[in-house]
Amino acid sequence: MRSEDLLSTTMSSRIAALSLGTQPTIRFVAVALIASTHLALYAAGLAISPGASWLNFLYYLLPVAVALVSFQKAFRGRPGGRLGLALVAAAVALWMLEDLSHTLTSGHPPAAAEGLRYLGYLALALAIPRFGLSRESRADWHALLDGTVIFVVSATVAWRFLFTPLAADGGGLGDWFPIFGYPFADLGLLVMLLLTFCQRETSESWLPFGLLAGAAVILLGSDVGYLLWSISGALPDRSVLDLGWLAANWLLLSAVFAYRATPNRGESRAWIRSFRSALPYVATITFAAIALLDASSRGGIPVLLGGLAVAIVILRVRQWLTHADNIRFLQQTEYLANHDHLTGFLTHRAWFEQAMLAPGEASSASLAVIDVDHFKTVNDAYGHPAGDLVLGEVATRLQHALPSGRYFGRIGGEEFGVVFLEPVVDVRAEVEAAVASVGSDPILLNDGDAVQVSISAGLANFGVLADPRRRLLATYERADALLYEAKRSGRNRLAA
Repeated sequence: MRSEDLLSTTMSSRIAALSLGTQPTIRFVAVALIASTHLALYAAGLAISPGASWLNFLYYLLPVAVALVSFQKAFRGRPGGRLGLALVAAAVALWMLEDLSHTLTSGHPPAAAEGLRYLGYLALALAIPRFGLSRESRADWHALLDGTVIFVVSATVAWRFLFTPLAADGGGLGDWFPIFGYPFADLGLLVMLLLTFCQRETSESWLPFGLLAGAAVILLGSDVGYLLWSISGALPDRSVLDLGWLAANWLLLSAVFAYRATPNRGESRAWIRSFRSALPYVATITFAAIALLDASSRGGIPVLLGGLAVAIVILRVRQWLTHADNIRFLQQTEYLANHDHLTGFLTHRAWFEQAMLAPGEASSASLAVIDVDHFKTVNDAYGHPAGDLVLGEVATRLQHALPSGRYFGRIGGEEFGVVFLEPVVDVRAEVEAAVASVGSDPILLNDGDAVQVSISAGLANFGVLADPRRRLLATYERADALLYEAKRSGRNRLAA
C-alpha cells in the first residue's frame, strides 16, 4: 500500500512539473504570434499610409494590453524572478506612455515625458539582475553596479568627444541631452545582460536572455538612428524607427512569458567569473588613461574627472557589497558546518567543543543525554523521511521545553545532548517536564498519519577533573549510563 502511495505521489509530481514546463511555452508562443501579426500589420500600414491616424491606435493597443497581462504573469511566477518580470512589463508600459504623450501633443511633449523613458530604463536596469535568479535568491546587484560603471564611462567619454562638439555647433546641452542618453542607456543594458547571463544562478535557457539582448540591440540601433536623424533634421513623421521600437517592446514582453527559472546544477566557468569581476575595473582604468591623455584640453577635464569620480564611487560601493557578501557567505558556511540540517542543533563535533567549556561558565553545570524511544520502529514502519520529520519535531519540542538549556547538540542518530549551566538539582524538574511534553502529543506526518513517540533521558552533574576533555567524557559516560537505566526502567522517563 505504501509503495502505491509513493508511485502516485511521484506521478503527480511529474505531471505537475510537465504542466509547469508546458504552460509558459504555450503562452510564449501565443505572444510571439500576436507580436508577429501586430508588427506585420503595422509595417504594412507604414508602407500603405504612413500618416494615417489609425496607425497610432494600432501602435499602442496590443502592446499595452499584453503588458497588463504580463503583470499578471509576473505576480503568479516564481518568487526569485517575480519582481524582475514585473519591472520588465513596467518598462514597456512607461515607454508606451511616453510615446503616447508625443502623439497627443503632436510631437511637442512636456519635458517630464522624457522622464518616463528614463524611468523605463531604470526599471529594466533593476529587472535584469533578478532575471537569472532561482526561487529564493537575492538580486545580483553586482551586475547592476558593473553595468552602471560601463554606462558612466562610455557616456562620459561620448559626452566629451561627441556631445560637447555637437552642442558647440548648435543648440545647448539641454536640447541634445534627452535623446543623446538613449543609446548609452541601451549599451548599459547590454552590459548588464552579459554580466547577469555569465553569472546566473539558474539553469534557465538562453531564450529569455536572448530576447532581452535582442530588444537592447534593436533599441540601440533605433536610438542611434533617431539621434542621427535628429542631428540632420530629416526625421520623418512616421519612420522605420517606430517599427524598431515596437519590435523591441514585443521582445521584452516575450521574454516575460519565456521566463521559467529552475535551480542551476552547475557553476559558471572561472574565466567568466574573472572576466566579469575585472570588466568594470578595466573600464575605469582605461577611462583614467583617456582623462590623462586629454589633459591638454582644459574644457574636457571637468567632464572626464566628474565621470571618473562617479565610476570610482560606484566601484567602492561594489567592493563594499562584495565584502558584505563574503562575510555573509562565511557566516552561512560556518553555520552549515556546525549545525545539523535536520534539527538545527549543533553537530557532534561543534557540540563537543562548546560543551567542554561549559563548566567554566558557571560554578556548576550538568549534562542531559536524551534518546528517542523505539526510533528504529518509526523508520521501519513509516520510512526514513518520516523519521527525519520526527527528529526535527522532537528537537523543536525539546528546545521549547528546556529554556535553561545552553548548548543543544545532535550527538548520534536519534540521540541529543543538552548542557545546562545549573546543577541537576535545579534543572531536574525542567527535564522531567520536557520528557512529558515531547510524548504528550502525536507527531503529524506528511501523509496525514500520526505517530506517538517518547523520549528517555539521563542527567548528570559535571565532574571536577581539571582536563576539559576528560571531564566532558566522564560526565557523558555517567549521563549515558543513566539514560540506559531510564530505558531499562520502562522508557519515557528521566534518570538522574
